[in-house]
Amino acid sequence: MNSTFLSRLHAAASLVFKSGAPFPFNKIMPYDATGGERMYRAFEQSTWVMRAIKKIAGPIAAVDLNFTRAGERFHQAELEAFWESPGAGMTRTDLIEATVGWLKLEGEAFWLLDDSWLAPFPRTPGPGVPIRSPLVVARPDRMRHVVKNGALEGWEYVDEAGKRALLLPEQVVQLKMWNPYNDWRGLAELKPCRDAAEADYLAGKFNLNLMRNNGDQGVYVIAKEGLPQDGQRQQIVDQIREKRE
Repeated sequence: MNSTFLSRLHAAASLVFKSGAPFPFNKIMPYDATGGERMYRAFEQSTWVMRAIKKIAGPIAAVDLNFTRAGERFHQAELEAFWESPGAGMTRTDLIEATVGWLKLEGEAFWLLDDSWLAPFPRTPGPGVPIRSPLVVARPDRMRHVVKNGALEGWEYVDEAGKRALLLPEQVVQLKMWNPYNDWRGLAELKPCRDAAEADYLAGKFNLNLMRNNGDQGVYVIAKEGLPQDGQRQQIVDQIREKRE
């Protein structure tokens, strides 16, 4: 496989959103978090983030995949068939879009390889025999690096069911954007924009709710003598209940 394929993926890491662009960046929080008005799922909750990532990932995924050996292009049916559907239920386009998406959202992307990848490639796997097991595109928040004496010993992966798996460094392909504060993990462009993103998101929610209430911002109660009397307080409560009904 020539360097074009991976170089296009690494190119995604070097693409930065244009300064002063007219769309917000939204805060990335744990992807399983719910509730409140916080921005937890930027790709799902922000049209601008989704469209920005798709605009970057689309052209990269559209690049043809060619294989070379000693500078010469060659064809191998099994290898080409594998990269047409390299992930479980994922086409090559899906795999690239997911990889670029994670690079933009989290600053890193992971491909996991099972034990079959540790053995040498068979010269002739045979017709109908997969050349390798499918790749797994792992969510970065489910990956934990294991470091000992300043060296990467491996990775711990937790799947959706909570099952843990220990992987050797050669079983994990990590594509990451430079992080000056962490030698092992990437840093996404979305991270430093969290304050501005959340302010923009909350402002949008405020305006939306205000329009839903026809511009009514609530009842203001001001007593002439400082505190309302019991009769006045009951009258105010009755008016608020009537309004809510």
